[in-house]
Amino acid sequence: MELRFITKTVVYGCPSRDDSAWSLSGPDHGGWQLASPATVQAFFGDDPGRVRRFQSYLRAQYLGVFLIRGGQWICYGWCSQPQGVGPPHLPRWCGRLRAYWIFGCHTHTSFRNRGFYKQLLCELTRLIRQREMRAEIFIDTHINNAASRKGILASGFEPRGVATTYRGWAPLMGSYVLAGKWRRQEAHPEIGVEIQNVPSGALAGGAPISRSTSLKNSAR
Repeated sequence: MELRFITKTVVYGCPSRDDSAWSLSGPDHGGWQLASPATVQAFFGDDPGRVRRFQSYLRAQYLGVFLIRGGQWICYGWCSQPQGVGPPHLPRWCGRLRAYWIFGCHTHTSFRNRGFYKQLLCELTRLIRQREMRAEIFIDTHINNAASRKGILASGFEPRGVATTYRGWAPLMGSYVLAGKWRRQEAHPEIGVEIQNVPSGALAGGAPISRSTSLKNSAR
């Protein structure tokens, strides 16, 4: 095993508010579909890679939604559930939090820059609030992903610190999560200002690592 990757992501939290504040606005674009073995096969059957990944998400009991129009998927997103398997790109201890953690959001290239990402986050939040009105909901994104950060803020989420994740690499496993830390009070850098990830050599200086059970990184 060799330490290969150190990634910083900015974390956002969803404030508790009346559920009506998270209702979707705008025209119906074909409707939302909950992820299930049947819907995964129906809308992604021509993409074996996504089918395998989404099937693994369902086995982990992640909650997923797809926005569909005319049989074509527009966007999708997933979230982990409290006390379950945490999001695949973060340390396993995140799964022990009493929280939902949104991850794996993606918009089809043909439908980008039309506000679907904001709608997706609102729909996921609405579904979570239906299950548990006062649930804690988090989402993170790469510190340099300006478009994602703007969409998250536009959806009503608020800054909740910075997470650092350490990954290893092995020939048969590929990249997998080793450990990480979450500084909840750390301020987010200004959007649009490029931040370089800490090089792996910096760990030799004694940077703190919160150890956790290794979890293969399936976020691609």
